[in-house]
Amino acid sequence: LPRNWQWTKLKDLLSNLRNGYSKAPRADSGTPVLRISAVRPLSVDLNDVRFLQTRPDDFEKYLAHPGDLLFIRYNGNEGLVGACAVMPSSVEAIGHPDKLIRGEIQRPDLTLPSYVAVAVNCGKSRHHIDDKSKTTAGNYGISQTDLRSTPIPVPPVEEQARIVDVVDQLLPLCDNLNMLLFETDEHGEQLLEAALRDISVDRPDAVPAGATA
Repeated sequence: LPRNWQWTKLKDLLSNLRNGYSKAPRADSGTPVLRISAVRPLSVDLNDVRFLQTRPDDFEKYLAHPGDLLFIRYNGNEGLVGACAVMPSSVEAIGHPDKLIRGEIQRPDLTLPSYVAVAVNCGKSRHHIDDKSKTTAGNYGISQTDLRSTPIPVPPVEEQARIVDVVDQLLPLCDNLNMLLFETDEHGEQLLEAALRDISVDRPDAVPAGATA
């Protein structure tokens, strides 16, 4: 690690780690609960929710607050297991389901939640999660114990802030690049299909029956 950095385990940075509410929310309105699909690496979609018609008395412990970390505990996509994001400040609190794990940073003045989310999603931290993920009936999951033992490289808090700033600047560029690549692939497929149609009209014997792009 660079000078003044140190390795630590995720459990040593957290004051709490808890699974979400286990009963499926099925109402059309009421208390909002995030869906699993609401969490992706470094992003939380606060509009991707379901509702509990009746809020349990103990529901306070299943609320995610701004600055909390959310981890995907269970998913059909192995690459999304353990993915981490920070609850944004634009909502006071919102419920989270059992397939998400909520973590609270013990000393946010020394360890920025946004930096921890960046670290968990890449490098040795991500390799650890991939190694510890287990599959059951085609779905993948990670236990709290294995998540707690994730190694995190921790720099001084000023450097954490600089890293987060750089990531925040680069993410929109990555999104734009992904969109451009998608549009380029889509345009290429359209050109190929048009070319095959032209060939089939000019030379019906040149394209095998049933051939597709």
